[in-house]
Amino acid sequence: MKYILSALITVIFTQHALAAEQTAQAEGWSPHVAYITWQGTGVKSDLRGKRIPIEAIYSGNAETEGDVAFSCYIKSYAASFAPGPVDLEDVLGQVANTGQVKLRRPDIKINGEKMKRTDWIYLPKHGVYRARKKSTSAKFYNAVIRGDKIEAKTKGRDYTTLNLPPVDRVFKNFGSECGLGAHAKKAK
Repeated sequence: MKYILSALITVIFTQHALAAEQTAQAEGWSPHVAYITWQGTGVKSDLRGKRIPIEAIYSGNAETEGDVAFSCYIKSYAASFAPGPVDLEDVLGQVANTGQVKLRRPDIKINGEKMKRTDWIYLPKHGVYRARKKSTSAKFYNAVIRGDKIEAKTKGRDYTTLNLPPVDRVFKNFGSECGLGAHAKKAK
């Protein structure tokens, strides 16, 4: 009997620990690194065939809505968001396999004030929107720093409040190659 009770307590404790880990992941920023290699004649010769790291951070997990990701590679960064529940870590790991893309113009509000509508790249296979302009990505990045609220209205959905956790260690250490964060490399 005491062995059954001990096993039951272990199972309950393990489930509780896993739930706490998922909640913690959904509440802060998580880091991710993926790699891409470009091939073909449409690629600059100095980049062709090189394995290039793509540093990223993302909020939430596969069950949360409105998750946001920032990615940095070759001194360029971009913001992305998923209005519905999407596993952004999985999407970031499939950077080269995006499938068909479409241009969309979602309605975005920062602290209730509508942003000028800009083009976003929509990845229907993943349900993710990625900013086309660096200035749009900068507005999202700065919103995190200021603690602003961002809402996005996409085709077929009402406004979704985006999951923007407060600045933490992971966020501060992100994007040095792109001139962001605590370890930012200055442009030459």
